[in-house]
Amino acid sequence: MLSDRFQNHQGFSTHFHIDELLLKDSSSKEVLDNIELPLSPIMSQMHENGVKLNREFFGKLSAEYHEKLTSLEKEIHEMSGADFNVRSPKQLSEVLFEKMELSTKGIKKSSKTGIYSTNAQMLEKLEGEHDIISKLLEFRELDKLVGTYIDVLPEMIAEDGRLHTTFVQNGTTTGRFSSKNPNVQNIPIRTERGRQVRKAFVPRNEDYLLLAADYSQIELRIIAALSKEETMIEAFKNGEDIHASTASKVFNVPLDEVTREQRSNAKTVNFGIVYGVSAFGLSNQTD
Repeated sequence: MLSDRFQNHQGFSTHFHIDELLLKDSSSKEVLDNIELPLSPIMSQMHENGVKLNREFFGKLSAEYHEKLTSLEKEIHEMSGADFNVRSPKQLSEVLFEKMELSTKGIKKSSKTGIYSTNAQMLEKLEGEHDIISKLLEFRELDKLVGTYIDVLPEMIAEDGRLHTTFVQNGTTTGRFSSKNPNVQNIPIRTERGRQVRKAFVPRNEDYLLLAADYSQIELRIIAALSKEETMIEAFKNGEDIHASTASKVFNVPLDEVTREQRSNAKTVNFGIVYGVSAFGLSNQTD
């Protein structure tokens, strides 16, 4: 019985949700028997090992970011001429669109409250209208980093000095792992301030290293092979970075002068077009 099989994996957290009808399909049962079940002890060991966090580094980062948040809040109050709760969507909406009379063109209203939305996507539409918008976006970024990672992750460190996330083997439709309590697969990387959070993840001692390994543009290589797209194939054959190559063409700069941000935008272009992004969606994602 399948239930007996699971009981024999004592001490291992498998996190499976199985539809027994699917197991009548021999290919599904083969995946379970040869991939998922043998992997569960490894997953359990990963959970037990955890990852070490530098609590002192988090403390310094927290002090620095809280000080910057206070400074930004003061600037926002001065620019708006109002003393209000910057974190309140309702109060912020009233200040921006009623007191300061900024344009509401393209700004959606909340179906629940009827007020103009002040989420990041809507604020980005207002960039250039007033200097306060860039300050608000900066405040939002910092506030999220502090409230989601910098002040939260240290509180989740166990007595052994490590963070013990739970990886879920079948938590996504694509077959990738997911992670919870906390989600360590979602540590910021896109901005310099966000990347600071990653510096707090450290090896357990001097005998260990943290190593990052990844397939080189595996999805686009498969796409190039399936589509037989000659330009892509040639780029891969020449050992080019396909995202940097795309950025070079999109931004009309030499390949060796492509910046990190330009490459990131080109990566969004490459994957976005492949997966059916609209022109509007691509514009939003690449700012």
